[in-house]
Amino acid sequence: MKIKKLLTLANLTPISGLTRDQVIELQTALVELGFNAGTADGIPGPKTQNAWLAFIADTFGTNMMLIGPDAVKLLQQKLGGRVDAVVPTGGDDSKPKPLKLTLLKQIRTDTRIDRLNRDQLRELQTGLHRLGYPVGDIDGLIGAKTRTAWAEFEKDVFGGNKLSVGPVSVDLMQSKLDRIGGGRKHDFTSKEGTIEAIKWECAGQEIGLKPQIAYVVATVEWETARTFQPVREAFWLSEDWRKENLVYFPYYGRGYVQLTWEKNYKKYSEILGIDMVTNPDLAMEENVALFILIHGFKTGSFTGRKITDYIDASKTDFVNARRCINGTDHDEDIAKIAEKYMTAL
Repeated sequence: MKIKKLLTLANLTPISGLTRDQVIELQTALVELGFNAGTADGIPGPKTQNAWLAFIADTFGTNMMLIGPDAVKLLQQKLGGRVDAVVPTGGDDSKPKPLKLTLLKQIRTDTRIDRLNRDQLRELQTGLHRLGYPVGDIDGLIGAKTRTAWAEFEKDVFGGNKLSVGPVSVDLMQSKLDRIGGGRKHDFTSKEGTIEAIKWECAGQEIGLKPQIAYVVATVEWETARTFQPVREAFWLSEDWRKENLVYFPYYGRGYVQLTWEKNYKKYSEILGIDMVTNPDLAMEENVALFILIHGFKTGSFTGRKITDYIDASKTDFVNARRCINGTDHDEDIAKIAEKYMTAL
């Protein structure tokens, strides 16, 4: 079902302020989704109002008699129709840039990292950061964090620690980079396609154990109100509301999980080679949102807690894994969803 007339809404509007045709569309959509809105007669009576309140509470966890552009778009997605306008387009500049280690590829023999030039160090730092190794600032300077990050990479890949960069290590790093951050074309038009994309990116970023994937998928289901599409913070409200009420505007939450604050938009801009500081809406592009989702779980960039703190080969703690994203908020609810995906995946 296409709700074409409701999709023309530009502002938050009371249910009683809709046109008759818009009310008919809303009533028909609510009934199709299992909410008793009564007869589709275009009159916003008690049944229609109660059905909308039930939909809002069930889907968004809030309670209001208003309907706006973002709520309509998510309503359309639940009805089975994709709404491309939810994600602003930015041409090629909106896609994560494949990271090619062109400067490091010029190294012919093993070379100590303190002998790399500044541009080579900046490329090395970017690669390590994208792979989840904490290098600090991407500044081309050889500090303790960069040394430690490279030592961790060498140990993970070779089992040793020489603090040198050579053709073999650069090739291995490139092969890992090619598997993440948009390294594969995904189908994000359905829940199933998005789950497959999550599984692929989890494997690429090396948090691919079944319980880890189950928990990431459960988090996306919860955080996106079961749409499996990137969403904005308080997506049932308007941009004007966000501007007036969120102190970090325009760097409010966006994505499969909520990326907030300018410093975090800047950090992921550097990692992905795109400018989310100038255009924060790039965080709504699926491949960008996917990378940030998995990278945040792996590195603990959201709360300081990593998924491996709670889920690895020796333990599975679905309840406390919520601390990776948002403290203990709805931890039991998301844990139950993760248990469901343990069977379904």
